[in-house]
Formats: sequence, structure tokens, C-alpha cells
Amino acid sequence: MNSLRKISLALAFACACAVSAVAQSNPSTDVFYVRIDNLDVDNYATLHHTLKADGRFLIDLACVPAHLLLVKMVGERDADLSKNLAAFQALATNAQLANATLLPDFDSRKFTDACAATRVGN
Repeated sequence: MNSLRKISLALAFACACAVSAVAQSNPSTDVFYVRIDNLDVDNYATLHHTLKADGRFLIDLACVPAHLLLVKMVGERDADLSKNLAAFQALATNAQLANATLLPDFDSRKFTDACAATRVGN
């Protein structure tokens, strides 16, 4: 693994830890956790740019090794979370990502634990 990739992964993990307490103390229907099976460092950047151009979603936290994202809705949204997820999944598909699965039972602790467990395995 090259040093740039290691640095980006370390920064993603540090962000996850730093924001964990805030996300846990301020749950919102404006955020959701997803797992994307084929998420990697390269297509993460593509997804980030796709979401930014669309304007409805922002990646709040990412743990690329665990294929996990915390997505925040920042633009126009539907009151129905499933419609927002469908819109996100369409954008992910356009960015060459497949199987963006909503993780309704996730919270910041589960996110951080899953991310840490993946890093221990590498």
C-alpha cells in the first residue's frame, strides 16, 4: 500500500473518531449509514465529486477499508428516507459503485468499531 493511501486511510479513521461523539449526541434523520461493497480509495473520490456536483448529499464520514459511509443530506430531500436512499444509490451507481446498502441499525459507535476491526485485520 503506498504512503498516500495509508495517509488518507489514517485521516478517515481519525475523522471518524473525532466526530463520533458529535454524531452520537445529535442523531438526525438527515444522516444515514451505508455500506458499499466495492468502495475503494479510487472510486471514493469519484463518488465524492458526484455527490458534490449533485448537491443533495455530503459524505460526513468514510471508512474505506470497511466500505462504510455516513452520508448527510444537505440539499433538497424527500421526507421519506427510502426515496433519499434511492436517490443516493442512483448517484453511487453513476459513480460505478454497486450495492449501496442502508444500515439502519448503525450508529457512530458501530461505525467506529467496524472501521477499527477492519484496520486491525490489515
